[in-house]
Order: sequence, then C-alpha cells, then structure tokens
Amino acid sequence: PVMPQNMPTLEEAHVTVTAPIVNLCNCASVSMAEHTSYGTKMLDNGTLIGTRTFGGFSALVGAEGYTTNYAGHVGVQGVTPVFCYVPMEVAFSLDGHILEGHGVDPDIEVAFDVATWNKGNGPDSQLDRALQFIK
Repeated sequence: PVMPQNMPTLEEAHVTVTAPIVNLCNCASVSMAEHTSYGTKMLDNGTLIGTRTFGGFSALVGAEGYTTNYAGHVGVQGVTPVFCYVPMEVAFSLDGHILEGHGVDPDIEVAFDVATWNKGNGPDSQLDRALQFIK
C-alpha cells in the first residue's frame, strides 16, 4: 500500500532561504543524493540541473544475509543463472510516477562534457550552467 509521508518544517522560528537553490545531478547521483535532488525540485526556489539520477532510492546494503531493506532475494549470487533482490520500499513522485528504477529528471538538462573536462582545462558544463542560471 502507498503510505503518505509528511515532513513538517521546524516549529521554532527559522530562516527561510529565498535565494535560488541549484542542485547538480547525474546518473551517479543515487540514494540520498536522489532524495536531495527530488527535495530541491519541490522547493519554489529550487532547480535541478544536470542529467537524470540513477533511480536507486531504496536503502540497500550489499550483504545477502542482511535483508532488512529487502523484500527478498531471487537466486544465489554467482551460483544461479538469475540473481536479483527486491527492495521493500519504492519512492513515488507527487504526481504518482515511480522514481525507483527511473530516477529524477532535471529541470534543466545539461550533459557533463567528459572529453573537455579530461583535457585538464575545463570547463565544467553543468557547474557553468548552474552559475549562469543563478546569475
């Protein structure tokens, strides 16, 4: 069943950031980085820049014997032809789309130019676009 989750703001007086907030993401953004990326998208002043995140929202661990975060395993790793694990949770967007296995789509898509970056003289295409957006 889908269970709603509410995250209330602080009851005490606190500072509300009104300046633009930009979060950079790519396919290496996974788990908590995806929760942060989606949270940024939900802010009125938040913008996600980069490429779609990995799609691994569920809290997972690598140990087969520790299945607290899994609904179960299928097969035995390295022994059976098929091995996989099934997470016991799934994340949905506010409009009902499953984010697990898909990831978070950026508001502004900008691919990281690896070839240019590897030459050692930049630029960082995603960071440059974020700075341009903020300015």
